[in-house]
Amino acid sequence: MPPPTVPHQSDPQNSPQTVFLLVTYKPEEVNDGYWAVFRQLAMPRALITIFCTAFALGVGGVSSNLDCFDLFNGVLLLCLAGFVFPPLLCLYAFLLLRGRLMRSYDNRPNFHFPLTYYLDDLGCQIQYASGAGVLEWRYFTLALETPTAFVLASSVDDVFVLPKRCLESAAEVDTARRIIKEHVRNFSRARGRNVEIAFEKAETQRSIKEGVAEVVRVAEEAEGSEGSEKADSADNTEKSPARLVDQAKITANSSPELRATGDVLQFESPLNSGVAVEISYQSGEILKGEKIFFFRKRLIALARFYIVYLLWLPISFLLIGYVWGMLDYCKQVLNELRPYVLLVLPLFLAHALAIFLFVKRRTLQNEAYAIPFVFQFTEEGCGIRAGEKYAVLAWWHFKECWETEDQFLLLVGKRAQAMYIVPKRVFPDQAGLRYLKSLLQRKVTVYRDLIG
Repeated sequence: MPPPTVPHQSDPQNSPQTVFLLVTYKPEEVNDGYWAVFRQLAMPRALITIFCTAFALGVGGVSSNLDCFDLFNGVLLLCLAGFVFPPLLCLYAFLLLRGRLMRSYDNRPNFHFPLTYYLDDLGCQIQYASGAGVLEWRYFTLALETPTAFVLASSVDDVFVLPKRCLESAAEVDTARRIIKEHVRNFSRARGRNVEIAFEKAETQRSIKEGVAEVVRVAEEAEGSEGSEKADSADNTEKSPARLVDQAKITANSSPELRATGDVLQFESPLNSGVAVEISYQSGEILKGEKIFFFRKRLIALARFYIVYLLWLPISFLLIGYVWGMLDYCKQVLNELRPYVLLVLPLFLAHALAIFLFVKRRTLQNEAYAIPFVFQFTEEGCGIRAGEKYAVLAWWHFKECWETEDQFLLLVGKRAQAMYIVPKRVFPDQAGLRYLKSLLQRKVTVYRDLIG
């Protein structure tokens, strides 16, 4: 599951177009959702590639050795190589891929815990065990409707399944469909037989409200049985469980942390410890971090891309030539093209320069409209606030941290899909700076000191 962007805190109570889902997933729902997205986005290309490769190698190998067979056997082998073995290989690949996708639930721990979704015109707001945030609609490249769920995806690895059973009625299913269809350009319906949906939202909300009422009743009974002297002493040392439960009661009635109104029950978990800093970025700070990220990540990834293709293309060309009995001709063609290989270097440099200039221009534009950010670093995670937008990310989202002389650069995701820049100047004293450095060294998977 990808980390969410810093969300807009829309109020579901005041938005008639908001659809709310509290989902406890079944394994088959997650597996079927990932499989539906893979089948739509990646399966056709994968099967076509496998079929064409098998066809070219098989037919080429038989054609180049037809002299070794009599007419009947040669035609038979040619038919097998062209029309039997490639489909069988595609079927085998299909079964392997499906088996891998059917383990999606086991491989993604976030889906093992309840998730809360809000769908509105701004995006899809998500609250889950390790964080919270909003994904804007432009983030999703595909929306699928299956007989039992809505599936939102940005890629085959970033998929969110919204089971229809977690809605209240067929009317709310229509509302969710309309919201998704209006904001996701690539919306389609997956084929499948119609099934009767047992809507669970009303029962879930009733159970939650009964649970809250029971907690409040137990808290009141516990407080009534305690003497005032004992309660005062408990308050001076450590809050009793009864007081904690009573705070939950007050929060449920007056605070946005637990809001139960009408059809919406929203949970939030603000961070109440650690160190918090407000950052108003100065001119050049974001650009400096982007330059470091470019030369340490983007440029290396681009160079790896060029090297892989420079090795893969001639090897594939020679392999096809060998199978078709045209190896000498392929070698001759590659020898003729050898001087042009030197053109790859200026092409690579021009490509890298174009990416760098684009990133620089985008960064300067963003700096012109930058608003103050508030970062809160705790043992549980990192809270980020920008104006009315707020998100909480668990530490496992951050895969790398780079420390420079005047900045901390926090990289989100295995492929560094996002980066947060924290200047050291914003800390009022060395104690807060030492706390953050120690926290990042303990919590982030890879910590690199770039000062030396």
